[in-house]
Amino acid sequence: MDIIDTGEYEFDEVAELARKAKNRLYTSMTVIEFLFTQDEYDSDELRFCNAIKKAWELFTDKQKKVLFMRLVQEMSFVSISKTMDCTPKNISNIFYRACYKIQKSFK
Repeated sequence: MDIIDTGEYEFDEVAELARKAKNRLYTSMTVIEFLFTQDEYDSDELRFCNAIKKAWELFTDKQKKVLFMRLVQEMSFVSISKTMDCTPKNISNIFYRACYKIQKSFK
């Protein structure tokens, strides 16, 4: 299939718009899933969700990336260290400091 250039958009602009639309759809799905299931959470689980949300603002960019890769993508510290060009011990420390921030927010 040939791409017809209508002159209205550059290819890079269209790719960026598509990326944004995909991100918004994924975000919407995630939020809707949380809102739909939150009634099933007990009060302790909801408190923990709020603690994570509160602590999120205190995380460094590295902590956010490490938490995402470790908890959501289920990557090992070794795999994360290769991706972020750090030692596994450094990644482990970043992860545990982020977890400590969550614990402090939970109290």
